[in-house]
Amino acid sequence: MANNTAIKAIGTRSITVNTVVNGKVLTTILEGVLHVPDISANLLSQDQLVYEGGLSIAHNAKAGLRILDRYSTIINVTSRKNK
Repeated sequence: MANNTAIKAIGTRSITVNTVVNGKVLTTILEGVLHVPDISANLLSQDQLVYEGGLSIAHNAKAGLRILDRYSTIINVTSRKNK
């Protein structure tokens, strides 16, 4: 963690995430997701998405973060909360 403490992940599994991109519902499966009950926020590892998942990430100040598949199709869009 940012304060040099450690918390435990108690399990790993695949999850299905439904997102809306350009008015269409897209289903994405994220594999190797850690279950960390003591964390107060959801975290997404860009490193895991790119190097393990073969995806691309595009940052845009107005459009937010876009996750693209290997065909450059947007499969997810995120927004920033509380910086």
